Amino acid sequence: MAEKVSRLVGRQILDAHNRTVGRLVGYYANTKNEVTAIEIEMGNGDFLNCPVSQIEIDGDSVVYNYPWELEANNLKRQFDLISRRTRALDELYKNGSIEKSIYEEMRAQHLSSIDELEEHKRILVESLNERSSKLDS
Repeated sequence: MAEKVSRLVGRQILDAHNRTVGRLVGYYANTKNEVTAIEIEMGNGDFLNCPVSQIEIDGDSVVYNYPWELEANNLKRQFDLISRRTRALDELYKNGSIEKSIYEEMRAQHLSSIDELEEHKRILVESLNERSSKLDS
């Protein structure tokens, strides 16, 4: 991947909504020549060291993913997975494929996981609201 990224140094970086973030000015690689982070010169002249997990390379373009978007997408994936598991568990119990005690234990675990995800969601929304308020002022 380092070879691919090195060809893109100097290119404009867009976010997932096709807005300009800055330009790629450098990258960091480990001893295996795997890119671990990139350096972005932001539009205001500041520099941002961005972990490779926040970028996507699509042909000749680099797409930056905001940390909050990655977190929101991850929460959605986890919530969807737990919801599917809960529905499957309900179906197994309804069909008589599992015992009531096992069903109740597993359902309680899933509900606990959903509660944790709801708390993470609440924290994320609060931080976005705070950021929005700062930007408004």
